Amino acid sequence: MVTVSTTSSGVFSDILDSYIDMSGTPGNVTINAKRGKVAIPSGVSSITVTNSYCTSSSIVLTVLDQVDGGLKYLQTTVASNGSFVISGNSSASSPVSVAFFVINSQ
Repeated sequence: MVTVSTTSSGVFSDILDSYIDMSGTPGNVTINAKRGKVAIPSGVSSITVTNSYCTSSSIVLTVLDQVDGGLKYLQTTVASNGSFVISGNSSASSPVSVAFFVINSQ
């Protein structure tokens, strides 16, 4: 049996932190949460997410929630101080939602 305890610091507390869903507003957004959902609008292949938890050494995991005729997969997610850029293989033909999770080393 594996026992997992949550503490006020570390990865497990990151998972429990707030979640913000901005997928109803496709395009560049500001989300100051460690996890959330955004949307790449139609006619565009990448968006910038302004995020106060993100640093240039952050790991940002991204998952495409669905595919459409144009944007079929995510190519890169690049973290920088205060934001990250999510880029797909091609322009979306309709808004496509993407879930993200920002991980920082302790």
